[in-house]
Amino acid sequence: MVKKLIFLLVIVLSVVFVIYHNNNSTQDLANKQEDNIFNPQEVKLGDKIVGMTIDSLSLHQIQNSDRYSATVQFLGEVIVDGRYINYEDDEFLGDSVAFEVSSETEHRLPKLNFDERRTWFVFNNQDMAKDIFGKRAPDGYAKVAIKDYLICYAPTEVFNEARLVEVIDVAD
Repeated sequence: MVKKLIFLLVIVLSVVFVIYHNNNSTQDLANKQEDNIFNPQEVKLGDKIVGMTIDSLSLHQIQNSDRYSATVQFLGEVIVDGRYINYEDDEFLGDSVAFEVSSETEHRLPKLNFDERRTWFVFNNQDMAKDIFGKRAPDGYAKVAIKDYLICYAPTEVFNEARLVEVIDVAD
């Protein structure tokens, strides 16, 4: 009888441990995914957001509004995956390669707390991007290393930028 009771106690404690560990891991993941969101009014040059360092920051309140335009340059390298898109003669983007970051890796990039746009950017070294992606399908999956991420936010047609460092994986 005592052996059965001890065995039952061990099982109960094991289940409690697993539930506690899973809840903490889920909470840690949720907190980690929100670490990328920042208020540009509360940061300064040299601050780090998800491992990327703020190199320059410009924030302007839009007249007669509670909205802002912002430009934030980050230094640092990160790996993200998502969808590359080859634009040809686009009215806004011209002939360029853009990258839409997957929801699974978008938390690796800094994001303004008031920016509701999807996470995407245009490569600022288009020659390299076109050499790699331009010979492929109009769009496809890729895993890339990027650096020097630039957030451009305004109530007009602007887009974020990043320097392509390396293509780790690509598929049409």
